[in-house]
Amino acid sequence: MNLSSSIIRACARNTSTTFEQLNLCIQLDKITTYIIQHQLWSTRSTMISALPVFPNDITELTPELLSFMLSAYSNSSIQVNSFMFEQIGVGKGWNGSLYRLYDIQYSPDSNDCLPSSLILKLSTGVWAGRVASIEPEFYAKLGPRVSNIDIPKCYYVARHPNSPKESLLLLEDLSIEYDPLGSKESLADSTLFLLIASIASVHAEFLNHPLLRQEMFAWLPSLNSTLTHYYSQYALKMADREFTQLLESRVSHEAYTYAQALVTHIPHLFQTLTDEHYTLSHGDFWINNIFLRRNQLHRLVLFDWQTCCRANGLIDIVFLLRLLDINRARSLELLLLELYHQTLVKYGVSHYEASAIRDDYYSLALPFMFVIISSLKFLKESKLNKLIMMLEDIVTYGKKTERITCECKLFI
Repeated sequence: MNLSSSIIRACARNTSTTFEQLNLCIQLDKITTYIIQHQLWSTRSTMISALPVFPNDITELTPELLSFMLSAYSNSSIQVNSFMFEQIGVGKGWNGSLYRLYDIQYSPDSNDCLPSSLILKLSTGVWAGRVASIEPEFYAKLGPRVSNIDIPKCYYVARHPNSPKESLLLLEDLSIEYDPLGSKESLADSTLFLLIASIASVHAEFLNHPLLRQEMFAWLPSLNSTLTHYYSQYALKMADREFTQLLESRVSHEAYTYAQALVTHIPHLFQTLTDEHYTLSHGDFWINNIFLRRNQLHRLVLFDWQTCCRANGLIDIVFLLRLLDINRARSLELLLLELYHQTLVKYGVSHYEASAIRDDYYSLALPFMFVIISSLKFLKESKLNKLIMMLEDIVTYGKKTERITCECKLFI
C-alpha cells in the first residue's frame, strides 16, 4: 500500500488503529493516489523548451541567450547585461563541460532575487560508448516531485535540436550554500548514517509507485535496460583465462563457483532488481555527487541525476558502501541496512521487511556491484580486493541463511 499523506501514514503505523480505521486509510489512499495521478502529477512538470540558438560551447552563450532562459523560468522579462565564467568540469565521466557563470549583471529594473551565479552544464549524454542522457527529463518532470531530499534548483533545460543526446542544464550554484563531503577517508560515521537515511527517504517516496511505470515516465529507464554493457563485459571477463586464474587463486572454491555461475544468471539478477521493490534510484549515489548544506549539516543536496533509473533502491546503498574502505563498509553494513529499513517504515513503507532487505542486499545488490566492478577493463589491486570481499561475503551470507540451491551455488 502506497500511503500518500503523512496523516494516512501515521494512522497506518499506529498500533491502536482499528480494522475499520485501517480500511478508511486504504480508501483515502486510493482517493489521494487518484488526485496525484490525475492532477498534481500531471500538472507539475516543466516543458523541455527549444532555444533560439543552442550553444555548442561556452563561447556561444550570450547575455541575450541567458536572458531568454531566465525569462522563461520566471515568466517575466529578464535582461542580463553581462557575465563572467570559469570552467569547473573538464568533461570527465558523464558531466560533459561544466561552467560557473558568475558576476551576472542585470538591468537596473530586474528583480533583486535573481541569482548572481549559476552552473551551466553542457552534456554529450555519452561516455565510454554508453548513453545516459535523461537528466533534462529528470529535472523537468520528476525532480519537482522529489520532496524528501534537496536537489539543485533548475532554471532551464534544453536539448540540442540536431543531436538529441546533447543537452543543456542551467542550475543553481550549490557552492553558495553547500560544501562537498570531502574524501571518503574523512567521512564521519554520523555522516554516513545521514546519507543512508536521506536516500532511504527518497526510495520510500517512490517505492513500488505505479506512476513510475506510466507513459508520462516512459523516459525513465529500468535498471536492466541500462546494463547490457555490463552483462557482455562480465561474460568477456570470465572468459579471460588470466583473470579467472587470478580470481580462483584468491577466493574460496565456493566463491569462484559462484562467480562462474553468475554469468548465466545475470539477466535474472538484473530483472529482479528492476521489478521487485522498485523505486527511483539515483544510479550513481557516491560522495562526489552529494553536498551538505552549510551550517545545517543534517541537510544534503544530491545532484548528477543522468543515470537515475527505476530499480531496487539497494543498488544505491551498495554503491555507496562498497566504494568506501572495505573493512569499514563491512563493519557498518548490517547497522546501515537496519537504518535503511527503519527509515522506510518511518515514511510509510510497511511491506519490505528488514530480513528481506538483508537478503536482497547480499543476494541481489552485492552481486550487482560485483558484476559492475568486474566489468572494468583495468582492475587495480584495491578494486580486486573489493571484488574478493564481495564474493566471500555473498557466499558467507548464503551459507548462514541456507539460501544456496542444489542446482548451483546461486541464491537469487
